[in-house]
Amino acid sequence: MAVTYTQNWKFIANALRNKLRLEFGSVLAVYIGEGDYAGNHFLKILPQSNTVVERYAKGELRQYNFQLIYYFMDANIREVGLKQMLRVLCRIESLLGNFRSLNITDTTKITNGQLTDYEIVEGEDGFEYLTEMNYSCLHLGNLE
Repeated sequence: MAVTYTQNWKFIANALRNKLRLEFGSVLAVYIGEGDYAGNHFLKILPQSNTVVERYAKGELRQYNFQLIYYFMDANIREVGLKQMLRVLCRIESLLGNFRSLNITDTTKITNGQLTDYEIVEGEDGFEYLTEMNYSCLHLGNLE
């Protein structure tokens, strides 16, 4: 007998991408996974890990962890460019902080979503910045 499963990683990553795309529109490209990226700034969502928090008779509660990487490049980076980058980061932080629960495609929802920390790293050439953010959420799944 074949095992039935739900693609929780895909559903959660798609829900995050859709929420971010709705907020930023065409101003910020949002990608899932590794690939070819375009533009001088974009955000990519990378699945990292998950942990079983609790097991139940008919399901389980898991914590899913994602790394969100915001890439910003400006050949003539000045205060104006840095302010723009920080505005985008503040919007991402506020958006993910305000949506602690989010419906996903399979009619379940993620809860306790939070951006736990992030770090801004300057590139070697001094005109690019990477911001690595850690996002975690809970999902009740594998329900019978």
